[in-house]
Amino acid sequence: MSRKQYIETINHKEENSWIYNVLDGTKEKELQVYRDEFFMLGKDWQYNEGDVETLHLLALPRQLDPPLYTIRELNQSHLPLLYSIRDNSYATIEKDFGVPRSEIRAFFHYHPTYYHLHVHFIHVKMTSKPIQVGRAIFLNDVIQNIELAGDYYQKAKLLTEIKENTKLFDIFVKNDMLKVREEK
Repeated sequence: MSRKQYIETINHKEENSWIYNVLDGTKEKELQVYRDEFFMLGKDWQYNEGDVETLHLLALPRQLDPPLYTIRELNQSHLPLLYSIRDNSYATIEKDFGVPRSEIRAFFHYHPTYYHLHVHFIHVKMTSKPIQVGRAIFLNDVIQNIELAGDYYQKAKLLTEIKENTKLFDIFVKNDMLKVREEK
């Protein structure tokens, strides 16, 4: 079973119902700080209200059909979405929170915790925790890669960290896509 096959086995309607409720405005409306035709930007639970050094926002694309699960689905047709997320999120963060772009890091996780594409926007003081080597791919890098080759993420080999004790980890081990070191 491949990564793509695994993602297709997930009951996204059930697993991501909270995301769909956020996107349609029935849940967490008070956490939303920006919305346009492309995406919604909202406060993450890790943000300690009023302490900008803990600022953590999530940009959730509104596109549901076809679904965007990870950066693997992104291609040149998604550049307007990515530009909107980048430009409007940075502008909103500066206007609403007083934090300049130079103090914010924007990135995707690959593989993500949940399979609905999302971008993390965090204060640089938060970088030790959410930006994990082997999982974080910066938004600007994704944009530049797609500008260079529109199908970059359909072809690229991406090194990633996969957490143990997850379904994906078990599938990769079972299908000889990942070697596990024996303990001595």
